[in-house]
Amino acid sequence: MPTHSPKLISIGLVPYDVKNIDFHTLIIKDAVASVLGKLNNDPNITGFESSELKYAQFDKNFWAQVTIDGNDVVFKRVSSRRRITVNIIVKWLGEYFDAIESIGCEVLHSEYREGMI
Repeated sequence: MPTHSPKLISIGLVPYDVKNIDFHTLIIKDAVASVLGKLNNDPNITGFESSELKYAQFDKNFWAQVTIDGNDVVFKRVSSRRRITVNIIVKWLGEYFDAIESIGCEVLHSEYREGMI
């Protein structure tokens, strides 16, 4: 299970720096080596057409696009007016950790809709 502070998240006992760009973008630095790296939707890595799988759902009306940027994992809010925070990522990762380890980017959605569960 991940642990965290406002500027740090530990995944699998490894700490990763966190950077909030603004209210809607959070970057977990060098986290591609963690389980979050399995969210990479590049078909050259997954071996299947996975490029449309890119949205994480935090709750009914709160979604973020997940991208891999070099060694960083980027969460960018695409709905809701709430700020994306480390607490939100930790809660989501705690809920989906085993699924991410097992099926990687297949936990992501190809589209987002307000109110979709």
